[in-house]
Amino acid sequence: MKKLIPLVFVGGALLVGNAEAGTQILWRSSTTGAIAAPPTTQPPETSPPIVTPPSKTLSLSYSGQFNVAVGATVSLLPIVKNGSGQYAFSYFSVLPLGVLLDDAGNLHGRALVPGSYPTTIGVTDKISGIVFVTRFTITVS
Repeated sequence: MKKLIPLVFVGGALLVGNAEAGTQILWRSSTTGAIAAPPTTQPPETSPPIVTPPSKTLSLSYSGQFNVAVGATVSLLPIVKNGSGQYAFSYFSVLPLGVLLDDAGNLHGRALVPGSYPTTIGVTDKISGIVFVTRFTITVS
């Protein structure tokens, strides 16, 4: 509890103070003699932030040629919808030898070994943290 120290009494006002809050003026009622409590202010009322959930979910698909000849160039481009525009891509399968996934989600390179390559690619929205995974097959013949 803060201790108020009377500084001076002038007319109907008593000046009081303490080391932390400084000096305050307390008005004394001329009819009752009581000292009125100092006015208080309430902090402004704040409302919680409004979070709008996305109306659509993040999705990922690829465009390009999924069937290529040995030695041919593979160029598959990602199509990401309903995201922030800032993504991280990763793969969870074996890609054809010579084909790489870059930071932009592009699959490119020369397919060097024939085979059927079931491919799983994931995209993470860096802002929302939402992850979407898509699957497709790259066939090298």
